[in-house]
Amino acid sequence: MNEPDAHGGYHGILLSTQAFTCLIEAIFNHGPSIAGSAASRPKVPAKAGIYGEKSPQLTAVFRRALTFFSTAGVSAFSAKEVGHISPSSRFAVSLKPGAPRAVLDLAADKAGWGATLPSGRGRGIAYHATWGVTPVAQVAEVSVDESGQVRVHRVVCAVACGQVINPDTVAAQMDGGILFGLTAALKGFISITGGRVQQSNFDDYPLLRLDETPEIEVHVVPSHDPPSGIGEMANPVIAPAVANAVFAATGRRIRRLPITREDVLSG
Repeated sequence: MNEPDAHGGYHGILLSTQAFTCLIEAIFNHGPSIAGSAASRPKVPAKAGIYGEKSPQLTAVFRRALTFFSTAGVSAFSAKEVGHISPSSRFAVSLKPGAPRAVLDLAADKAGWGATLPSGRGRGIAYHATWGVTPVAQVAEVSVDESGQVRVHRVVCAVACGQVINPDTVAAQMDGGILFGLTAALKGFISITGGRVQQSNFDDYPLLRLDETPEIEVHVVPSHDPPSGIGEMANPVIAPAVANAVFAATGRRIRRLPITREDVLSG
C-alpha cells in the first residue's frame, strides 16, 4: 500500500457492497443491481463463492447495516483470492476517472500516503459509494501494541457530494459516521446464548470514548454538480480502512468484525 500505479490502483484498497455486487453480476450475468450505478462501481475479477444463510435471530436497525458488514467478507476474498490477478492493485480494483478517483487521490494526498510512520503504526485506505451516489474514501492511521490493542490516531476522509450548501453539515455528518463506525469496528460485539442477547447496557456494550476519538479531517471534492446524499456515507468505509491499517502495521489480515486483540494477534 504505497503509491497509485500506472493502472490507477492503490495497493490495499478495500471496497464494500459495490465490489461484491460486481462479483455477483460477473458470475451470474445479472443486470444492474440496487447497489448503485455501474459507472460508480469498481471492476473486480469474476471469481467468488457466494453463500448466504437466514438468521433465526430477530434484528433491529443499524446504520448502513448491509454495506458496513459486507466489507469484512470482501476484504477476506480480495486479499486471499484475487490479490495476485492484477498488477494494478492488491485487490484488483480499478476505479474510473471522476469522483471515485478524486476522493481516493484526495484522501491519500491529505493523509500523506507513503510517508514513513513509526514502528507499530500503519495506514489503511478504503473506498465506498453508498447507493452509487456519494463516493467516499478514508485513510486510517493506527497503532497496534504488543497485546494486540488497536488505537486509531487519525482519520482523513474525502467525499464527493456535489455542490455543498453547508460545509459544516457535511463535516458533522462524516465525523458522526466515522465515530459510529469505529464503535462498531472496535467494540460492537454482541453474543447470544440460548436465543438471548447477553449485553444489556453500556457497561458490557461500550461506545467509543472521548479519549479514544481520533483526529478527523474531512475534505470535500469541489463540484458544481447537484447535491447528493450525505447522511450515511461515512461509516461503511472506516472499518475496512482500519483493517487495512492493522495489516500495514502488523502483516495480519482481519477477517471479521469487531476487531479483537485475539484476531489481531492470531491474524
